[in-house]
Amino acid sequence: RVDALALDSESQLLVGNTHIRLRRSDFAVAPTVLANRRRASARNLLASWRVMLPLALAVASLVLLEKYSLTFQKIKYQEMALDTLSPMLGLLVWAGIWAFIGRILGHRAAYLAHASMVLLAMLALFGLDYFTEYYSFAFSADTSASVIQSLVVTLIGGSLLFGHLHFATQLRRRTVAWSSGLFAVGVLGIVVFSSHVRDSEFNSNLDFPGVMLPASDIVGQPLAPDAFFTRAQGMQADLDKARTASDN
Repeated sequence: RVDALALDSESQLLVGNTHIRLRRSDFAVAPTVLANRRRASARNLLASWRVMLPLALAVASLVLLEKYSLTFQKIKYQEMALDTLSPMLGLLVWAGIWAFIGRILGHRAAYLAHASMVLLAMLALFGLDYFTEYYSFAFSADTSASVIQSLVVTLIGGSLLFGHLHFATQLRRRTVAWSSGLFAVGVLGIVVFSSHVRDSEFNSNLDFPGVMLPASDIVGQPLAPDAFFTRAQGMQADLDKARTASDN
């Protein structure tokens, strides 16, 4: 902070959040650069009620559909409505937190943009969950489905973090991209490591989906009976070994 400053042709001032550069009247100005209207229109599209409200309705419908499909008792509509409203409020509060951060750091809230991004991420996660579930069942490819899910979740999380930081801060786009990517990869590494440590010991949880799918959805070659019984014998040996270790 300065009280007085002698100005010349190369003086630069920072007034609040505005960077001012002083130039002489005969300074050679660079050619005008046209604004990227497509990028601006895409950014404005996210910060629009016309986009945010349909996304919120789509996410709420999917949450309600999932609650309904997994309910095997008498339907209680009030409880189902509350179970749908709770995650929606959580998403909107999450967007509000980022809008508050943006107001402090970047002097713009951009609440609708943050809300639209998190709702888009939820839609992508719903689609990924359904895709990997049917892919794993149709091709008997549990391992590759798990790998695909981990990589795509990392991509979705990194993209969401990039969008939040882009609207909430004034960091350079490259800095935001590197920060978001490294954070997402780091989280993926922690999750994979913790999963490996947890599964290295005996696990009493049955590793198969609880929802039955139609046999007509099987696309790949199903497991042959001999291979099924061979794998069952291997599982029995592992169970006997684990039981003997626990007794000792």
